[in-house]
Amino acid sequence: MERGIVLSPKFKRLPTGDVLFKSAVDEMELRKYLTYWDKIDVPKSSFIEFDCHQFRLLEASGHISRTPYGRKQQFKSYRISQSNQIYLGGVMSGEIDDCTNVTINRECGDQILRAHEDVFLLRSGNEPGQWSKAQVSQDIISFDSEDKAAIEIELYNLLPVPSIDTPLYEILEFKESYRSELLAFRCYLDEMYQEIIGSADILRSRTTNLTRLEMAIRDIEKTMSESKIKIFTESLRSILSGVDGVVGTGLAVGATVATSSFGMSPLVAGISGAGVIAATKVLSQSKSTVKNDLTYLKSIRRNFN
Repeated sequence: MERGIVLSPKFKRLPTGDVLFKSAVDEMELRKYLTYWDKIDVPKSSFIEFDCHQFRLLEASGHISRTPYGRKQQFKSYRISQSNQIYLGGVMSGEIDDCTNVTINRECGDQILRAHEDVFLLRSGNEPGQWSKAQVSQDIISFDSEDKAAIEIELYNLLPVPSIDTPLYEILEFKESYRSELLAFRCYLDEMYQEIIGSADILRSRTTNLTRLEMAIRDIEKTMSESKIKIFTESLRSILSGVDGVVGTGLAVGATVATSSFGMSPLVAGISGAGVIAATKVLSQSKSTVKNDLTYLKSIRRNFN
């Protein structure tokens, strides 16, 4: 079964209520999702249409889609390209292309967040079990947030990812040549999440999966090395929503297993603090999240003990 990700731009809320749109894309996060997922959807807001040369390249080749969201505007007030440090204030309708650090008003920011949520619901409704969400932020950003129980699972500094200077076309060629290996790894991750969710003892469930995790990461690392792709180790942090009432959720963030305890390869094991984290938390999430919704975020850890 194919797997898809609905990806948000890189932005954050400001104390004023405005939104700082840092960029349309994060180069490392894009390479991570492009490598390990079959489909990427980056919704296109009708208020402010954001674009970048990476998205245009991948859209033209059929490797990402841009689902339109919101009522189509009759005309655009502006089009800004390759600019930095822009304040748009109350301007409602326009296009920003290859821009960074753009401050937009709350209403436009909320529409981008609604697009992320609603396009995910649309995609997952049409293709159940195939879609997850990803935000290029350390915390879940939502226009209608509330505190809910969740399980956080992180492969910290364990995931082999093509380096930031790897051309996108090389990643696409790699995916085509090694599709079965990538599929096997992703299937393992799906099974690991489901076993942790369904377990009465999250810590024990996490521990029993470490041997298989080691084998899966070794296989992916070997495959990338054979393809001559320069590898960088990244984290894969996920938030599983809708876990109220899960038995045995008293697991602390500090409950980790270092890679050295199960013999990772020199490339991965040489990274200080690498390991697996599983924890139950109460986190701010969208009200629309349901059981087993999966959201990927950027790691918040530089190291842990």
